[in-house]
Amino acid sequence: MKDHAADRTRIAGLLATLAVLLALGSAGYAHAAQRNVIGEMWSADG
Repeated sequence: MKDHAADRTRIAGLLATLAVLLALGSAGYAHAAQRNVIGEMWSADG
């Protein structure tokens, strides 16, 4: 049972790490897209 618990903990840690990386990646992508749109608006204005 201890081995199964260790595997479960390891899998949970991997899933948590993937979730954090995915969240950071999507947040960074959204931020870059937002800056790009704002930059296009500025260039369109002037």
